[in-house]
Amino acid sequence: MRHIFINGGLMIALTFLFVSCGGDSQQPVASNTSVASSLYTGIITAMNDTERRIPDNFYNVQQNHSGVEHDYFHINTVDVWPASTVNYNLATSDPNVAIGWMRSVVATRYNNPSFVSTLENNWYYESTWYADDPYAGHPHYISARVFKAIAIDRSMYDLNQPSPLQAVLQQLPATASDIHFIAEYLWTYSTSNNTGHVVLDSTTEASTLGFRQRIREAVFTPVQSTTECLPVQLWDTYYELNNTTGSIVLTRTYRGDFLARFISGQGYIVCPDHTPQVSTSDGITAQGIHAVYPE
Repeated sequence: MRHIFINGGLMIALTFLFVSCGGDSQQPVASNTSVASSLYTGIITAMNDTERRIPDNFYNVQQNHSGVEHDYFHINTVDVWPASTVNYNLATSDPNVAIGWMRSVVATRYNNPSFVSTLENNWYYESTWYADDPYAGHPHYISARVFKAIAIDRSMYDLNQPSPLQAVLQQLPATASDIHFIAEYLWTYSTSNNTGHVVLDSTTEASTLGFRQRIREAVFTPVQSTTECLPVQLWDTYYELNNTTGSIVLTRTYRGDFLARFISGQGYIVCPDHTPQVSTSDGITAQGIHAVYPE
């Protein structure tokens, strides 16, 4: 079963691939217990479970309806005003306006929509239908969402021209739980949420401005080649909240890379010339961990 996320017209199929990793191909480093543990848990689990690219505690939009596919998307400016020169996630404080937008867009995109339910939380309004999808060629569940204007503003983030400034929270001071949720939520509805990204862990940290969420990722280009070694990059993605202005800014820090190749029946393996070099000083052996990188 696939779960599809739709963001600004882009449909990203979450078809999970699996990866096993080696040390930094140029400068292997001694292992760090917390990093090694997160990599072991994240990547090895992703290796063994093709329905998973995120940790257990990571935001997960998936809902199951007796095995039927379920799609989710946010209502954007071009969905309501096709001639708009910018395209961002709409927000309103009026649930009737939100429902009107959702109903109109669903009726335009899908055939024979049948209303199922509505819900709302602190962040958004949601309406769910069961409808025929002309692109998928079969009926399934769809959920449309509209952000609450009293909670978050994304009008500065043009989906066609992404910028570091992701959003502005409206209710301050925000908590660590707030940034934890909204950072993982924004990542889920971003172009990073695809088969070439595996989330190793996600951690909330205090910062000089307020809080930041660190999402550690292994990034690679999915291919099926038995001969070519391709780089797997390790990145720290930060969503940092300024608790004075409410702004959330995205930055990324490159942490290193190693080489891997795809073998039919095994998935991705470390290229033989790039064997992991792992310190055992902290009790972690080369057999127990497949990749390390410095804090």
